[in-house]
Amino acid sequence: MNRYKECRLASGMSQKFVALSVGVSPPMVSQWESGVKEPSKETLLKLADLFNVTTDYLLGRDEAKKKKETAAQGDDLDSQLVNLLVSLPETDVQRVKDFAAGLKAAREE
Repeated sequence: MNRYKECRLASGMSQKFVALSVGVSPPMVSQWESGVKEPSKETLLKLADLFNVTTDYLLGRDEAKKKKETAAQGDDLDSQLVNLLVSLPETDVQRVKDFAAGLKAAREE
């Protein structure tokens, strides 16, 4: 089992949750876990933050997870929002994205 899948399962996260958290599709997460593809540098950093491990651990360069001293998963607002989005049907997720884009545009005016 590779580190992406190991960390996801240890954290109790679904592929869909991981995908929404880092901004990719669930099939992409599956491809990382099966070794078909590797995440980009930017996505690797997001995954390390999400799983609370180092990038070296995810890449298999370090055996110790060396967890960072950060808030536990699920304690911050971003995690709560992602949990909510995961439970919504795709049409509602798109509505939330459209609403957020509208808010951003209104702020910039």
